Amino acid sequence: MNEEEIRRKKLEELKKRQEELERVEQIKSALRIALHHDAYERVMNVMLANPELFQSAVQYILTLYQKVGRKLTDDEVKRILIRLKGGEKEGGISFKRK
Repeated sequence: MNEEEIRRKKLEELKKRQEELERVEQIKSALRIALHHDAYERVMNVMLANPELFQSAVQYILTLYQKVGRKLTDDEVKRILIRLKGGEKEGGISFKRK
């Protein structure tokens, strides 16, 4: 690889990173409009913890916002996330007697 190819590859990588940052900022901006503050914070936490769930939730939330025409509450977002995750995880330990 010569210097020109290295420079070109680095420039392409920077451009891709910049485009990704712009896309994320557009999503965040749309969510700020569609969600109450506490619901927005919850979705941002999901973004960090579970990116796949975040992507699904964003699509669902923005579609629902377009249909209902009002900001979604934290409780509504909780229900959406539970539904998208496939329900609550069972949190208990069970013992079977022999």
